[in-house]
Amino acid sequence: MERAVTGLLSDNRITDARSARAALGPISQIKSVAGETPKVLAKEARAYHVLKDWAKAERSYRKWLKTAPQRHPDRKRIDRKSTSLNSSQKPNSYAGS
Repeated sequence: MERAVTGLLSDNRITDARSARAALGPISQIKSVAGETPKVLAKEARAYHVLKDWAKAERSYRKWLKTAPQRHPDRKRIDRKSTSLNSSQKPNSYAGS
């Protein structure tokens, strides 16, 4: 199942607001079948981040932090993103995936 989820998520590249909006529907469908996996949550957070929907992006990042293994290689990066959204200063753009 994880391989299928990875394939479906990679089909939805998020590069701008248009692609982020387009990706949210398929992400929601994948989430309804696969659940809130780290890969699904990371893609969802990226879409909301690109759309500058800071509250939803932060919520997805926080869910990712609760779901992903403690030793996940992206943990520090995701934690920084979540922390930056929680601060009073919102980021201007999305840097990285």
